[in-house]
Amino acid sequence: MTLRHLGFLLMGAVSLTAQVLPPGADPPKCSIEGRVLSLAGEPLKKAALQLRPMQDGPANPNRPSTVYSATTGADGKFAIPDLPAATYVLAASRVGYIQQSYGAKSPNGPGTRLKLDAGQAMKDLVVQLTPQGMIYGKVVDEDGEPVPSTQISVQRWMYVNGARQLRPVGWGNSQADGSFVVGSLAPGRYVMSAISREYRWEITENADKNNRETNLTTFYPNAPDATSAAVLDVTPGAELRGIEIHIRRGRAYEVRGHIQNTTSLPNLQNVNLYLWPKGSPRFSGNDQNAYVQEKTTDFQFKDLAPGTYLIEAHASAATKDAAGEVVRTTALVGRLEVTIGDANLEGVTMPLGTGIEIAGSIRTEGNPPATDSHPSVNFMQTMSGGTYRSNSAEANLDGSFRTRGLVPESYRVEVAALPDGSYVKSTNFDGQDITGKDLDLTAGNGGELLFLVSPNAADVTGIVRNQNGDGQQRDGAAFR
Repeated sequence: MTLRHLGFLLMGAVSLTAQVLPPGADPPKCSIEGRVLSLAGEPLKKAALQLRPMQDGPANPNRPSTVYSATTGADGKFAIPDLPAATYVLAASRVGYIQQSYGAKSPNGPGTRLKLDAGQAMKDLVVQLTPQGMIYGKVVDEDGEPVPSTQISVQRWMYVNGARQLRPVGWGNSQADGSFVVGSLAPGRYVMSAISREYRWEITENADKNNRETNLTTFYPNAPDATSAAVLDVTPGAELRGIEIHIRRGRAYEVRGHIQNTTSLPNLQNVNLYLWPKGSPRFSGNDQNAYVQEKTTDFQFKDLAPGTYLIEAHASAATKDAAGEVVRTTALVGRLEVTIGDANLEGVTMPLGTGIEIAGSIRTEGNPPATDSHPSVNFMQTMSGGTYRSNSAEANLDGSFRTRGLVPESYRVEVAALPDGSYVKSTNFDGQDITGKDLDLTAGNGGELLFLVSPNAADVTGIVRNQNGDGQQRDGAAFR
């Protein structure tokens, strides 16, 4: 071996040694670079970037929690340096465009996770933003007069957990001349409603209690509900103008009552009541908060059309020590169904209790794979015209879990954060097999919920095609 060859070997050894971190040294930082473009491929200046670390799995004090930001220049480029190694999601936003995550198939869709190893420099990322859609319109009465102070809700039919639901995606308010504008709309088909309410946070008296007329919730152009409303087709960057909502007017009623604490727990506080039409999606613009008097716990809902409604109550009871300090709070819930005919409802009693309690466990058949995941059980209401998560319970290391405060309802129950390759093989409630069915708690009784998990999940891949045979992988068309 020549001296020259020996020199090269020594240099290589020094280079390898330099890559080994001394004890206590911080790992090298990471960086991300890329561009933000329009759908036409033009660079977008002043686009705001947010890089957010993922927080899946058990708590880890070494996992970064800082959200990193950057702004693009005239060339649409951005750079985020000095990042700790972690898994991130990247989102871009700009005035006049819809927020988009990197790797998302559609605006507001989930993005691709970016895993950065120590010292990694990730470059050439591209995020394309879709221009926002805008709706310009006016709310008028039967005589064509403007209707001010009306809340505008733009809504879209979506499938959530297998159920078709109407979800609000945009809001606005009519001005003194009845005009309104709603922006930041992604491409899609929408319905729109106008809701006129008297927002006074106090219980009021109406001299002519059962002969009051008011403006009723109206869907564009003059429909009583979403199913008979006209559909607005919003394309990328569209500006829909000349939209007129002719507000409906009719007899309106109210619901009055009081809250009854059915427990021995004292110091009722943080009382909230919500009302929405039975069979209609919650949070779709038809819901209403109650006016609650703190001392008497009397409540009032106003300006309601005849029909059947669900009322749900949430509160807490505070246990205090001798010094008057709160040492424990207990959540209280209530659920009530009421029907309004041609008169106000008086003397309604809303009982509050600790709700239904469910205990159970998650078991894995065979020898489960080693994992640091912590599964959780999610309870989603299904009777309220939609599917909404109301409770969640994280499983302990032995798979056991417990949740309280469920209202009498039917629930779709799912187990989240299972190890890769696992699935729920069977579900049992109080000795009954409910695999693939809703959990029926309408009788108000709790029980034991058991999940059997199999680590041997199968993979199914495919593509969804429309009636023209188009199978492009967009808007979630591809699945696995």
